[in-house]
Amino acid sequence: MKKVFSRQFTLMLVFLLPMATLSAQETENLPPILEYYPDCAYQIVKTFSAKKQTRQQHSQETLDWILKRLRREALEVGADALILTDKKLQQAGHKAVNHGRKQFPFSVAIKAELIRNCESKGRGALTPTKIDGEGKRRLSTKPQTVKMEKKSMQFSFAQKRLHHPKVLNNGLSLSGIYGINIGSSYQQVRELFGDPSVELRAHQDEVVLGYGRRHWLHFQSGRLVKVQTDSPLLSAEVLNEIPLRDFFDDFAWKLADKLGYKAPLQQVKASLNISGSLDKKNQLIIRGANNTLILDFLSNKNSQTSAKSYTLKGFSLQENGYQAQALSLFEQQQGQYQAIADIYKQLKQEPEQEDRWQWLSARLGEPAGSIILSVDSRLNIYNHHLLVTIKDLELTSVAFIEQAFLSDKFPKNKVKPWHFGSFKQGARLEQLRAYFPDDAFELGDEVEITADNYTLSLLFSELDGEPALYQAQMKLY
Repeated sequence: MKKVFSRQFTLMLVFLLPMATLSAQETENLPPILEYYPDCAYQIVKTFSAKKQTRQQHSQETLDWILKRLRREALEVGADALILTDKKLQQAGHKAVNHGRKQFPFSVAIKAELIRNCESKGRGALTPTKIDGEGKRRLSTKPQTVKMEKKSMQFSFAQKRLHHPKVLNNGLSLSGIYGINIGSSYQQVRELFGDPSVELRAHQDEVVLGYGRRHWLHFQSGRLVKVQTDSPLLSAEVLNEIPLRDFFDDFAWKLADKLGYKAPLQQVKASLNISGSLDKKNQLIIRGANNTLILDFLSNKNSQTSAKSYTLKGFSLQENGYQAQALSLFEQQQGQYQAIADIYKQLKQEPEQEDRWQWLSARLGEPAGSIILSVDSRLNIYNHHLLVTIKDLELTSVAFIEQAFLSDKFPKNKVKPWHFGSFKQGARLEQLRAYFPDDAFELGDEVEITADNYTLSLLFSELDGEPALYQAQMKLY
């Protein structure tokens, strides 16, 4: 993205930036670290943490390395500046990291917001950042008056938001959708449609991007090979977690410039000059030289005459010869459940422990899917039951649900009950009471266990005449 810092902004940096610790050439090339929060709604491109082990607790060399790493990341993602938001120093003790003959008993981590510019109010009173430009925590962050001319505050910032460009083309044909053809590259799709709402990597050698809840784009070897309006994998419960998206969830698509959602079957056949009938799945299949378009119809029955009618409800467009790749979701599920059990144990025994997400993410491995909730929040799907929410690179919640994916996509013997610690899917309430603390709160079909740093909610439903555990959610504070 083209940078929008003006020459006037450079004047302001005299007041906002620390003394340079990098070479002059590097300082010019890398985005600066701000000493004060901008007095306007800046856009956070990315929240990023850099960490390094060190032998000295207060090593400026270590801080310089971390700051340079943060600034390089800012440059790579197209940010204009950085705000340091948190700093953590940990002592490894007897678990000190060893590299060859050297021992590194400390680790330092700094978190930063990589930002784009905004339109400043130019009032002069600015709030200092929590961490200064040299990576040192401030003793005071009270607002301070910074003398500068209003003209030196010429920023041009967007609001904090995801990249959702307006889609101007709503056409559907045998070639493609909305100006993107089957066979287009992953990058071409991202450039035209912007950030996806969902990314699924549950298939081997296939990536699925979801835009809203009603557009699913399949990629193999970096090429678009299929588009469909029905969710290919996610259950209704998880589907409802996806934020609705303008255009993609508006049923805006048009076939032959006039056939859209709920178009009658006879109108579709007449407009496309098709004489064939619907198959057993209520689908109309149109095959072209390179691609196949499958139109899905909804059956409606007249309550008075019992006559059936059919209306267009969705479509699937795919490359001829497309074959769905095998699913791989179950190899790590037992290890993932144990990782959550360990986190729960830590929460009870070490309530002040930091960097839980960094530790947990290494144990969980790569998620099968991610729902982008906001610019700084994600809901990761790890297997058929496990959902994990992260905000600003911090763990905020863990949920065990009955099914994250459509049940007909997997063999029943592959889907095992979820569990963590003493809690297991299907366990009877009476059995689990032995593990509840004295202050556990029971109300109807829910049990809530509350501590200073977390809340655990257990949900029960009737099974063989007894309340049985079917869902759990743990929120961290």
